[in-house]
Amino acid sequence: AALGVRAAIVSRNVREVINPALEALDWVRFFEHRVYGGEEVCAHSSHGDKSATILREILQPGGAWEPGGSDDDEGLEPEAVLFVDDSEANCREVQGRVGCACLWVETGSPGLGSAHAEVIERWISDPAAPVQSTLDEE
Repeated sequence: AALGVRAAIVSRNVREVINPALEALDWVRFFEHRVYGGEEVCAHSSHGDKSATILREILQPGGAWEPGGSDDDEGLEPEAVLFVDDSEANCREVQGRVGCACLWVETGSPGLGSAHAEVIERWISDPAAPVQSTLDEE
C-alpha cells in the first residue's frame, strides 16, 4: 500500500452496494480485500457496532475476512487506525471501544472535504499527532 497505509471500509451497507461504487471510482486498489459490509458488521455485533468489526478484522492478526482475505495480514495497534465516519454516535462508540483516532464528518455537511483531507493527510504523516475533530470541540 502507498505510504504504508492500509485503507479499509467498515459499513452497514452490504458489499453488493459498496463494491460497484468502488469500481466506478476506480478505488478497489486502495481497499484490496478490506471491505467489511453489513454482512460482517452484523455478524460481529447484533447491534451493528462497527467497533466489533474493527476489533476482529483490523486489529487482530490474520483478521482479514473472506472472501479474498489473507491470513498473512498483521493486526494493527489502535494507534495505527484512523476511523472516519459521518455518524457522531459511531465515532464515539469506536473511539471508546477501540481507542483509535476518529474523525467525524458531520451529516448534512457537504461531505468529506479538503479540510478533512488535510486532517487525514496530517495523520498519515504523523499518526501520533492529535486528530482535530468536532468530537474534540465539545
